Amino acid sequence: MQPHRMFPWSWRIAQAFVSLAIASLASAPNALANPAQNPADCKNSDQTCIRETLRTYAQSDKKTLTYSGAREAMFQQVDVYLDEKGTRVVKSVYSPEIFEVGHSIPKNGVNTEHTWPQTFLKKSGRFEEARADIYHLFPSEIQINGIRGSLPFRECGHESNVEGAVCESSTRGFEPPEEHKGIVARAMFYISVLYSLSIDATQEKTLRTWASTHPVSNSEVQRADKIQNVQGNRNPFIDHPEWIEMVNDF
Repeated sequence: MQPHRMFPWSWRIAQAFVSLAIASLASAPNALANPAQNPADCKNSDQTCIRETLRTYAQSDKKTLTYSGAREAMFQQVDVYLDEKGTRVVKSVYSPEIFEVGHSIPKNGVNTEHTWPQTFLKKSGRFEEARADIYHLFPSEIQINGIRGSLPFRECGHESNVEGAVCESSTRGFEPPEEHKGIVARAMFYISVLYSLSIDATQEKTLRTWASTHPVSNSEVQRADKIQNVQGNRNPFIDHPEWIEMVNDF
């Protein structure tokens, strides 16, 4: 039997098909392949892949709660603790006040703070789910909760480190207490990634600074564990704060 002979023109055609196949694979989006388990696995720091990986991480095992159910869980399971007298209490995140909660949602003096303001959650198309996401819900004294309102987070330069303050300038904003700044930043980045919402550049710069200068504490991890027991999912930026730097623009 004569050996098979490939003519020059047929060899060139075969080469063209191989080159085309390789080029197609190289240009395919990372998200279309097996999703990366770690954003560091995304080739060339591809931002679409990174955001999709973070979203998948945050969405994994997540349960959608009702708003009343989320508030009850926050007050009764996540943020409640026993004071020196053995009374069940919660602390306001923007001020020093402490409120007795007993075994029901408190009706006076304390409210539910949405770190990402409710009015801006509507842009996500998942409003009811987002407003009931405990990772950005916190107990807050009613008056200061109203003062914060929907103001963006800013560095105001106020001296108090135990109570939030409003920036009275051309770009009004709200500065939370020092101990809550890193928590605010990681909650905001979580909401941005999971619900595909954008953070303005000025606020994002401030939040990145807070996330860096106020690292994850044991109490923040413990709070995340309690939220997972209720809601099922994790905040990737609490588990892996280094992943924040992989996102070019929230």
